[in-house]
Amino acid sequence: MMLRIPIPPSPGTYVEIQLNDNVITARTVWAAEQSCGVQTQAKIDMGAIRGTRDAAPTGGASPARVARAPVRLSSADDIARSRRNSSLMQYLTFVLVGTAAASSLGWEVYQTLSAPMHAIETKLG
Repeated sequence: MMLRIPIPPSPGTYVEIQLNDNVITARTVWAAEQSCGVQTQAKIDMGAIRGTRDAAPTGGASPARVARAPVRLSSADDIARSRRNSSLMQYLTFVLVGTAAASSLGWEVYQTLSAPMHAIETKLG
């Protein structure tokens, strides 16, 4: 289905579309300017969406009736903030792992060199 929205989600993003009491989960397939195309896994019961039951079932599961607040799609600012936070977490993880590896290597070098040095000190007096 094609949707027209101010800021379409990028392809591969999962979205929930709420129409009355019906919630449709779909994945964005393409996006351009102020529209996007989404694909659902199950067939949509158009009669349920229109609020009538006169439409024949399409063979798929009807959309779940769930009481939820409308789902807000992420804005460009939210996406940029999420990417910055993700980059920061990756950087901090890299720093922590690098620091732990350097500390471990330093301790091993210290242990390896301290035994001969202690033996030399003992022999010299």
